[in-house]
Amino acid sequence: MSSGVVKTLDPELSFLEITLKHPPHNMLGLEQMGDLANCFEALGQEPVFGPERQPVRSVALRSSLSGAFSMGIDLHGLLERDAVGRREFFVTLGRLQIAVLKAGIPLLAVVNGPAVAGGAVLAALCDTRVFCAEKGAVCFSESKVNLPVPRFVQELVKRCVSSAAFFDMIVLARNFNANKALQVGFAHQLFHGEEECVKLVADFAGKVQRLRGEVLRETLLQRNSSLIAEVEAFVHNSDSFDRFLADEFVGVGLKKAKEALEAATER
Repeated sequence: MSSGVVKTLDPELSFLEITLKHPPHNMLGLEQMGDLANCFEALGQEPVFGPERQPVRSVALRSSLSGAFSMGIDLHGLLERDAVGRREFFVTLGRLQIAVLKAGIPLLAVVNGPAVAGGAVLAALCDTRVFCAEKGAVCFSESKVNLPVPRFVQELVKRCVSSAAFFDMIVLARNFNANKALQVGFAHQLFHGEEECVKLVADFAGKVQRLRGEVLRETLLQRNSSLIAEVEAFVHNSDSFDRFLADEFVGVGLKKAKEALEAATER
């Protein structure tokens, strides 16, 4: 069974497109997160793709679903798990985030619709973000459903937006449409329609291709080093991870998030 993660290489631009295709909302389950983590871990070890081992200089992460980037982790699948299963779920999510940060390859997020919670984190992990002007949006919704926002996510967002926007985005969990995301720096450019999107992606890949891969890799790894340490500490060494997984946080919060998602889907 496919995980709904499709990978396509443009050999002319040495550009890998990773497409989320897991309807109806591109929810991130264990299979999807594991597939993405495997891909980025492989790129981090050697930036090549396919049996012919063609070079990869840049990556775009996008969705094949109209008007939806990713609504975050698979709440249905997670709520069905016991404490051990929940730990596996979040450890896999942490593994994915570490793999993205360690890949050392410029990443572009094409946000064609809502990027919510874990989907917002996935977009924030990318170096550049372009939003569909009409449908792109981002919301770190954890606070709305009584879930604590891990420190490494807070640090990730701090490097994307101003301190005032950080408070609105993380503490108040406000929804930012494409124009607002552009104003605060979370989005770098907006596009209208697929033709403009394709041009932005090609321009990104072309600019990266003209630069030395070794220099880009070292620059990105240096930039991400503190965040990598934060995620590794949270997942593997910190008591805060056990606290985060405690029923009083995750159990109540996830049920509330599931109810909110179902209500939004029915509207």
